[in-house]
Amino acid sequence: VDGVNPLKLIHDELRRNLHAMSEDECTLAAQRVASSIAFVVTELKRQHQMRDEFAEEMRALVALRSERK
Repeated sequence: VDGVNPLKLIHDELRRNLHAMSEDECTLAAQRVASSIAFVVTELKRQHQMRDEFAEEMRALVALRSERK
């Protein structure tokens, strides 16, 4: 996203020493990580679905072409 790897950011945030942070900082970090994970999972699911739909359309075109031969 905008040249930033969201998985790396999530990993880096989770890897940080949260015990050294204040409760407010931990809460903010947890909220940001949670929303980032939700975005990444949603986007990966969308891309997977689009890929599956595209593959199905390609199979249908191949079948149509085979029927004409």
